[in-house]
Amino acid sequence: GEPFEKLQQIVIQQQAVITQQRFALFIAIAVAVISWLSIMISKCRTSTSMAVAELTSKCGYRLNELRKLDVIYLAERRLDDIDAAALAQVLRYNIFLVQLDLSSNNKLTAKAIAS
Repeated sequence: GEPFEKLQQIVIQQQAVITQQRFALFIAIAVAVISWLSIMISKCRTSTSMAVAELTSKCGYRLNELRKLDVIYLAERRLDDIDAAALAQVLRYNIFLVQLDLSSNNKLTAKAIAS
């Protein structure tokens, strides 16, 4: 009778609360992932400009020449930090012979040699 109906109402309410909590958790995770991605992207941008400066000092190319060709070179960085599109651009312009060695400590050693 009546106690059973009350119990049923409580169960329905609890299910609604659980659904809300799950949704809130999903939103929180999504926000966290998006903010992490934006941090990673901004890190990549700063390391790119540093890398161009490194390349200029090592190979003696003028910075504006590099900027004009939009060459990005990441020296001695982790494999996943290297922008594949940028490397492809380096190879396409054929300015540098990019020699990639995967060393034991899982770092990519890339040497740029003027072609």
